[in-house]
Amino acid sequence: MGKLDCINQYLIKRTVYEGIEYYLIDQNTGKFTYIWNLPKISPDCRYVCSLNLIWGMGDYPGGILLLKKDKINSSFIEYLRIDYDNWISLDGYWKTKNEFYFRIVPPEYLSSSNYPSVDKNNLDKIRYWKLRIK
Repeated sequence: MGKLDCINQYLIKRTVYEGIEYYLIDQNTGKFTYIWNLPKISPDCRYVCSLNLIWGMGDYPGGILLLKKDKINSSFIEYLRIDYDNWISLDGYWKTKNEFYFRIVPPEYLSSSNYPSVDKNNLDKIRYWKLRIK
């Protein structure tokens, strides 16, 4: 899909029968790192956050995956992983270099015709969460 110079990675998208997979590939070492969705890169390029919008799809976890750049070899390692089954993350963004904001909603309030959007009658069910890295 492209070259992410800020984090020295390539982004690869792989389409399989049951869904889509994303990988970061280190430009120097060729090391593959699986991520759940398109990466959200922190402003200082030290973290990558990936939200899984696929809920209830077998082996695919729903949740938040946070990767941190390893200081020794510049590859990314899993720093935080939150799996859940009672809410779905809709989208997110970095507000600062150590604060990531994202929207969540219980799955029963999603629009069945336009997944993963929220039915307009249930917009009040959306919650905003902040993830702060110390």
